[in-house]
Amino acid sequence: MLDKSSLRNTKMLKLLSEHNHKLDKSEAYGLKSYSLNLAPGDHSGYETCPHRGACFDGCVSWNTGWKRTAVVRDSMVSNTKHFFNDRKSFLWLLNRDLHCLNLRAVEKDEDYGIRPNCSSDVNWSKICPTMFDGRYNRLHFYDYTKSLVRWRNQDKAYSLTYSLNERSNLDSV
Repeated sequence: MLDKSSLRNTKMLKLLSEHNHKLDKSEAYGLKSYSLNLAPGDHSGYETCPHRGACFDGCVSWNTGWKRTAVVRDSMVSNTKHFFNDRKSFLWLLNRDLHCLNLRAVEKDEDYGIRPNCSSDVNWSKICPTMFDGRYNRLHFYDYTKSLVRWRNQDKAYSLTYSLNERSNLDSV
């Protein structure tokens, strides 16, 4: 059994990453962010971006920086396969990581940002509603989505920004 001090150790995180060049920029605004990086599109053999379009060909979550390395891509694919093949275990680990970060945030009197879809467009409100039920009161969930339905019906605890694409109708946004 893990004690509270080991849960606050971010080196114990299994799914969430604290190192991402784009997210590191949020620290300048006083918010440290963590991300979940699933393999985008169907790079894992499973679709994680159901509303994707032309963005897939030049996806920054697959084709730029350290995400081009085999070790990082293998990790993203492994996480994605785990998500699809053993959802219960994956969600247990994800909630454990969130619990760990929330404990750390309370102890340090800080708030953290969480991007569960840093490289995907999964409907977390439907798949893991416990993320947004208030138990992680020091964590602020935010993402981008290409789904107008999810954007229009977003959970108040999960801030979504609609991501325009070649199929967007500006009158409907």
